[in-house]
Amino acid sequence: MQIETAPMARSVGNADGPALCAVLLNPSFSGPHSVSHGNLRVAAEALGFCRVSIVNLVGLQTRNSRDLAELATTPDAWQAARPGIEDTIRKSDHLLFGWGDSRLRGIANTWKREQITWTVARAIEHGHQHVLMMDEKARHPSRWRQYVGPQRGLYTGSSIEHRFVQALRLHRTDSMLGRRQPDGGSIASMTLDTVDDITRFARVRTSA
Repeated sequence: MQIETAPMARSVGNADGPALCAVLLNPSFSGPHSVSHGNLRVAAEALGFCRVSIVNLVGLQTRNSRDLAELATTPDAWQAARPGIEDTIRKSDHLLFGWGDSRLRGIANTWKREQITWTVARAIEHGHQHVLMMDEKARHPSRWRQYVGPQRGLYTGSSIEHRFVQALRLHRTDSMLGRRQPDGGSIASMTLDTVDDITRFARVRTSA
């Protein structure tokens, strides 16, 4: 797959066909060669998507979350990402949330929580009634292989593609607005929908 870069988003795959928007935390220095991009490619192809757009809650490029917490301490950087997030959400057929389930240190976590709440609200406004996540959390794609790996025994698929499909589940988007801390922890109140027909899911937006 080819990767095209844009100021706030990256597209993976062909222009035609169902499109998935993956909302992550912030850009990495590895870019298209990162583990996250690779895992998203594998998952998107297994789910039947033709294109993936990657957009970030904040556009600050860092090596790790500790560096991000030191840089993302004002609302300006987070708000600057909003036009790109909304535009990508609006153009996509389906969404995947993968900003990670860990907290940022200090005031940066407050801005992260506000950005998540805003993103969820905009997703609902643009008609995304369901979103994909890795099981019950918005786990970052860089952690997916460890999570579904055979050593954990959670999934028994014969390949990484099969295990990704088993673990990526649909969640009601509006249920995320009821969470006290949308950046971490379990989502016990969230309703799960089983993706029985991956091809049909990728081609027809689900309804409540």
